[in-house]
Amino acid sequence: MAVAPRVHVVASDELDPDRLRALARPNVVLWLTTRNNLLRASTLEVLGRFDVSFVELRAPVTSSQSQALQRAPRAGLWFELGQVTGPGVAALRGSRPLALRVDGRFDDAVAAVLEAQRPNVIDWRSPIEPDLLSWALFRQLPGLKLLTPEPGQLLPVACPARADPGQPSLRAHLASLLALAADAFPCGAGARVIVDSSVDRWLIQSVLVRDASAELEFQVGGDERAALRVAALLDALGLARR
Repeated sequence: MAVAPRVHVVASDELDPDRLRALARPNVVLWLTTRNNLLRASTLEVLGRFDVSFVELRAPVTSSQSQALQRAPRAGLWFELGQVTGPGVAALRGSRPLALRVDGRFDDAVAAVLEAQRPNVIDWRSPIEPDLLSWALFRQLPGLKLLTPEPGQLLPVACPARADPGQPSLRAHLASLLALAADAFPCGAGARVIVDSSVDRWLIQSVLVRDASAELEFQVGGDERAALRVAALLDALGLARR
């Protein structure tokens, strides 16, 4: 493969730090879920090995939790929208990147919070097909915008190209995309395809041939076997270990 794809790995803070370290490659973004906002020192050290990482937190963020995260000063913050205005969050953010997840309907109130927070990444997980007003509010926001529809909510459309980085992009499971004869809405560049760690390499390559801008997402959680499989796939995709 001439150009290695951009890869997102969703892992849990319960994963052994050595397994997590094996996933730190150029072009790999780590999305780390946490149980209680507290990370082991060994896990905090691994965060610095990724070019980009986001740590999922929940309000309130205490001063001791905030102080611990200073050991990973480049790590971004990842919140559900309703948590981002909670106690301790503003003091922690500083210049860190911010990713926000929006669950449910998208309305003026949601857009106002996002305008105020100016996140780098917005992941709208919509349980219904977006209406025209919701879509207009979503697409005008700054930053990287992803639409994650419920299974069965994909809209098959003709996407002549996924070339505009300013437009919202699709985030969907590979199985959903394979069920479509056509491409899938929305048509922004960098569609993120969720792939099982056990999938055959040739199937991943066929996705990347079909859409060279596609990005891959592997959901590892705390599963060490899944982490080993993903590490092997990263090797096969040309993403060399550090």
